[in-house]
Amino acid sequence: MAEQSAVVLDRFPLWLEAVEAVVAACGFHAVESTRGPDEALGLLHALRPELHVVGLDTFGVRDEGLAYLSKVSGLAPQANIVVLSPDTDPASIDAALEAGAFAYVFKTAEADDLAAAIRQAFEYTMHFPGSQENALAASADAVPAGRPPAALTQREREILGLVAEGVSNAQLAQRLLVSEKTVRFHLSNVYKKLDVSNRTEASRWAQKHGLVQLVA
Repeated sequence: MAEQSAVVLDRFPLWLEAVEAVVAACGFHAVESTRGPDEALGLLHALRPELHVVGLDTFGVRDEGLAYLSKVSGLAPQANIVVLSPDTDPASIDAALEAGAFAYVFKTAEADDLAAAIRQAFEYTMHFPGSQENALAASADAVPAGRPPAALTQREREILGLVAEGVSNAQLAQRLLVSEKTVRFHLSNVYKKLDVSNRTEASRWAQKHGLVQLVA
C-alpha cells in the first residue's frame, strides 16, 4: 500500500496513539491524528487522504457523529471511512454504514481486526461465492466456534435465514430497507461467529439449526 495517507480522529489520546500505530503498520506513509472534528475536516481538505479512521464516541450525541460521517463523504469522497465505536447496537451500525462508513469496528476488537478492516478497504481480498460483491473485513469480538445460535443478533439471524432461502444481497437490502453495504457487513460478522467461510456453509448451518423455518 505505497504512498497513501490517513487521518485519525478520536477524543482519547491513548486511542489516537494506538490506532495511529495500527494504521502505520498497514503501510500508510503519512498518518495525521487529531482529537477535534473541525481539525480533522481541515486535514481531510488539505491532505486528501485515502483513509479516515473515526472514533465515533468522539461525538457526545450519535446524530452528531452521523452528520460528521455524511460531511466527510461529501468533503473527501476518496477517503475510505473506518469507524471505531463501543456501541454494538445494530441500529447504530446500520446508521453509520448508511452515512458513509466502509466498515464499523467495535472498540473491544483486537488490533488485527482493525488492520484487517483497513486492508480490506483497499485490497478486496475477500469474496463471497456466488457474488461479485466484496466482503467487508470489519468484525466485532471473536465468538468461539460451536457457540449456540443465541450468539447471533436478531438481525443476523434474520439475514442468515433469508440467505439460506437463496435471497441475494440486493434482495436482502431491498427487503430490509438498508444498503447492500450494510448487508455485507452483517454477513461478515455472521461468518466469523459461525466459523464459516461462505454463503453455502452458512446456509447449511442455518438449515441444521432450523433458522429457515424460523423466518419462513
